[in-house]
Amino acid sequence: MIIEWDFTRVAIRIEEEATPDEPSKLAVFFRRYWLFICVPLFLAGAYFYIHNLGPKYRVTAKVQLHGMDASAAINGIKSKPLVSKALSQLPFQVSFYNDTMPQKEVYPDSVPVKLVFSSITNTHPNAQIAFRATNGAQVAVTNGDTILNHNYHETITEPYGKFKVVQNPLAKPDDQTYIVKINDADEQAEHYFKNLRVEGSRNGTLTVSLLTANGKKGTDFLAKLLHLYANQTHSALAVDKRETNISLIPPNVVMIYVLAFLAGLSIPLAWPRVANKLKIGGTRTSRLPEAYSFLFERPLVPEFEFSVEQMVNQANH
Repeated sequence: MIIEWDFTRVAIRIEEEATPDEPSKLAVFFRRYWLFICVPLFLAGAYFYIHNLGPKYRVTAKVQLHGMDASAAINGIKSKPLVSKALSQLPFQVSFYNDTMPQKEVYPDSVPVKLVFSSITNTHPNAQIAFRATNGAQVAVTNGDTILNHNYHETITEPYGKFKVVQNPLAKPDDQTYIVKINDADEQAEHYFKNLRVEGSRNGTLTVSLLTANGKKGTDFLAKLLHLYANQTHSALAVDKRETNISLIPPNVVMIYVLAFLAGLSIPLAWPRVANKLKIGGTRTSRLPEAYSFLFERPLVPEFEFSVEQMVNQANH
């Protein structure tokens, strides 16, 4: 019995599958210069990210314990009910931001007006308004696309509550626009609780610190928190004012740029695998972009070409 093989048909089928579609000029351009596009793009994104970061401060206070158990004091100071009570007694219902620097929170006493709420609801969390003092008797309040002029001490009713705009005698009047964020009470208490740190030492001293966007607000919060705890436990807490400080925490610029560089570098490396899965360009490929060709002397996956003569010779052997 003689078996005949039709290698011509098999060879033609393999060659047809291996023939790629003609890539477009845009695809060739990106495959060749992908590396030089991604890395600068990610580094530019890191630059804008760093320059739009709001400042972070660490407010630290040293507290001397007199005849008190350190572990009990730590658990008592770092408690959600006490944090919520302290925030409810501070004018932190809203946060102020300058329109020219919206990433930096402004201390309330530095703003020329105050918002006095008679009622506030959590049905519209994180609502925002903007205001600007137009003259000595009125203030322009912007809510979405609506701008209305209101008199000082006039009751303003909004879905998130009722409030009055009053002049702040502690701040100088100006004509700048301020953005006001209405804080959700539960979210704010959770935020302060997570960023509050209470640590003890062997000499009976507690270190109470808070990570905050405004150093003065952090100082007011720690002072109110310790005052409420002292009244609650009928104890005398001695705060060492010499050890109370506010320190600016700079962002880790080097790490951000390194991560951005690695992210931009990984896009060209991952692109062939993604293109294969999505079958971008009408053909499957395992080659690296030409932007990385200088890293290797030869392709990672060798190419194989089969002809009819080679297949016949292999079959005869």
